[in-house]
Amino acid sequence: MALLRRALACAALAGSAASAARTPPPGLLPGGALERVALPHTWPGGTPPAPAPPPAPPAPPSPAGSCSAAQAWPDCAARCHAPLPHGDKSTCGAPQCRAVGCCWAKSSNHPWCFSPNASVAVVPPLGATAASDDGVALDWGAHRVTVTLSAAVATETPAPSSAPLALVELHWRRRDVHPQTKDVRVAFRRTANDTAPVDVAQRVVLSINGSVGRILLDGSHGAGLYDVYYLPFISNGASFGRKDSYQPMRRNGSSSAAWLSGVVAAGWKLDEASDGENSAAFVATHTSLKAVATPTYEAQTAHDLFTNMEVAATEAELSALYSAHAHRQPALLLPYDNQNVVRTFAFISTKYLNYEAGAPVWTLPSPIKLSGAPGQYLVWQLAIAEVYRGGRWPNVTNIRLEYSDLSGSGGRSIPTANLTCFNIDGVDQSGDAFTMQPHINTTLGSILPLWLGIDIGMDAAAGSYSGTVRVTADVDGKADAFRASQNYSVSVEGMALSDRGDHNASLLSRVRWLNSRFGGDNVEGDNFELPEPFTAVKRQGSTLTLFNKQIKVDSSGLLAAISVTSPPYGSRNVLHAPMAVAVPGLTAASPSLAFNRATPAQAQWTSSATLGKDVSVSVNGTTHFDGYTEFVVTAQLATSTTALLDDAQPVATLPDLRVQIPLAPSACRWMMKGGGTGAAIGNASDFDYHWTAGHPDNLFFIGSVQAGVRLRLRGPEFSWMQPRGPYHYADLPSTNESLPKFWHNGGKGGVSFRTASADGSCMLTAFTGALTLGAEPVSLHFDLVVTPNKPAPTQAERKKQRYYQMESQLVPSDTLLSEGVNIANVHQGNPYNPWIIYPLDPVANAAAKAFANRMHKVRRQRVFVHHFHTNNDHFAKTGSGQA
Repeated sequence: MALLRRALACAALAGSAASAARTPPPGLLPGGALERVALPHTWPGGTPPAPAPPPAPPAPPSPAGSCSAAQAWPDCAARCHAPLPHGDKSTCGAPQCRAVGCCWAKSSNHPWCFSPNASVAVVPPLGATAASDDGVALDWGAHRVTVTLSAAVATETPAPSSAPLALVELHWRRRDVHPQTKDVRVAFRRTANDTAPVDVAQRVVLSINGSVGRILLDGSHGAGLYDVYYLPFISNGASFGRKDSYQPMRRNGSSSAAWLSGVVAAGWKLDEASDGENSAAFVATHTSLKAVATPTYEAQTAHDLFTNMEVAATEAELSALYSAHAHRQPALLLPYDNQNVVRTFAFISTKYLNYEAGAPVWTLPSPIKLSGAPGQYLVWQLAIAEVYRGGRWPNVTNIRLEYSDLSGSGGRSIPTANLTCFNIDGVDQSGDAFTMQPHINTTLGSILPLWLGIDIGMDAAAGSYSGTVRVTADVDGKADAFRASQNYSVSVEGMALSDRGDHNASLLSRVRWLNSRFGGDNVEGDNFELPEPFTAVKRQGSTLTLFNKQIKVDSSGLLAAISVTSPPYGSRNVLHAPMAVAVPGLTAASPSLAFNRATPAQAQWTSSATLGKDVSVSVNGTTHFDGYTEFVVTAQLATSTTALLDDAQPVATLPDLRVQIPLAPSACRWMMKGGGTGAAIGNASDFDYHWTAGHPDNLFFIGSVQAGVRLRLRGPEFSWMQPRGPYHYADLPSTNESLPKFWHNGGKGGVSFRTASADGSCMLTAFTGALTLGAEPVSLHFDLVVTPNKPAPTQAERKKQRYYQMESQLVPSDTLLSEGVNIANVHQGNPYNPWIIYPLDPVANAAAKAFANRMHKVRRQRVFVHHFHTNNDHFAKTGSGQA
């Protein structure tokens, strides 16, 4: 349930003002009058230690019909709130369902109200770390509601109980999941400028859900400001591998047993079975403090403020929405522009909600009006919201979209070819177009935002264009049971944007990078360029010429020869002999090689051959302009053999399937093996590596500064298809299933390295061990990086290089340049363009960053080579990078 950002509904207490407060002011949204960034000195920097919380008093038996006994109520499921707050589908009575308001006792004594709009004052960031009761690192969180309490008027409030008390009701519309599981902390400030808040340790959370929280407070602190922090968390404090968790709910806070006993003796109901309900008359006569102003929602920094799209509609508001716009429909279409995108999938926001004469009125725009400039890539959303009706959610599946042309006056138009839905179709990491099959589905009780893109051409004439998006989906297995359409218009005006709008992140135009082919081909015309010093790939027969490299592709589909030029050393051969796919006892025959693509950015080829009479092997290879080469080797039963096999008959067994990389002496000087460190190669350097579950050490480097290769083993599984493979080894389950299926092969697969003392060459072999070849083909994925990637800088060039390591703060380029810095290194742990190292020269900077940004999406992770001196010798070290 969303926390109210653009307004926190009022926490009016029970009493004579209840009926007056029940209806919100006419014409006002639940809006942000009282949202603001708290002043720095008002956020707690620490609290005095509080006594350990005593055990809660025993709860009386659950009365018939209560949530705890909900299974006995046949109509309980129908009485659960609709998508409030998280689209929970649990049966009534389950903890999750109860928390969102299922069987929640509604009372006219607990009204809500709304506040008008106001601007937000932005102040500098604040610190808020404090020590918790048990000494662990506790942060009070970044969100609070501030309630102003004052002494009750004697004529309205008879003598209170012996314990001074205050009851606050917070209509906070929280956007977090399961708020009933998170603690609530309260601090007291006598005035707004009080710099020493006091922990209100004695408190009881009477009831809490995503919409409302009712908290009984110790009122002995007197009149003043009571800050309710509702997302406090605990941190391990680590700078790397940090783990935070919300502090678990403590219903009684740090209340003493004596205080709780006094409250219960005064007649207060504190047990969860009754949801802490106490009559209005009882509350009025047993509280010493009353709210005298509408509560304010405050965030620690401007960044922490929740957006207007994080304000959840209530059950009553949703009922009005369904009645007006979803008559007998299983779902709704809700359009949003690029400044108001869906921020949570659990509820419908109040973006299109107004109040007229105290009643909720929803106005869904048709058409929704969008605007953009010529050349801009315009992004917007069309959200599908399931309708909760009859005690259930519909199952909306197989969502399809159709577009009309965007038509303008004078016969002008934006064709459907310029329109896309990123959820359904696009370009994959290999640069190939795809359409999701089967089509996408919603999750029960969820909001599914469809991300739509409009490519407004540079030559688009100014004016208004109109179009329609038609949505079709199946519902509960019934084909095409949901049909709806959304009209929209695009106003094209202003100066043309040569960068498509990328300069302004809020325009979301960078979403189109998901469908970029940059770096994989030159199909993007003027946007295509190679970074210096790399040159275009040139093919002559089966030989590829790249910058400082020449690669010859063997008829087998692997590489026959690699030569590298690394000044001042001249040209060096990397391979001692052609690479090979080998099976002991079988001879390869009839290889065929064909190039599928040859562009300035890359060359692709396929090859097929037979091993013996039963096995066919195909190789798909791609070499990129920087020498990065990836392979997929597929082995399967030959067609002639498959035709003779019955399904029940055994299949072929291979003693091993190997990829052999014979390396020339110039590349046999240093090695870094999986899970190990670099070492000089000698007679004792041979090794045999086998996969270890939970530790996929899949990288191996053999070479010298003049010539070398880095081998990386991958797999057909999704995570292992990524060039880097799983990064956090510890996050993988310690089972064989977590490793590449065919390379691992039940622990029989691995990598071996052998040196040949006679001629100085060496052999790097990746093997599977004995495996069974059946109906499923064996697919081996791996890639090679030929080093050096580019020439090492000269001594004179090194003297001109000055690095700056970005740490916790991003320093502007102009500042660094003024200090003589020309290379900024932004580490992966920082939130700024991670892992990109770029020159700070004003001219080169723009081109390098633009290329790096594109590489971030399309080229995936790249390996670059650092050169450094060790005992007057060069040593090459591989590392991960993006460009």
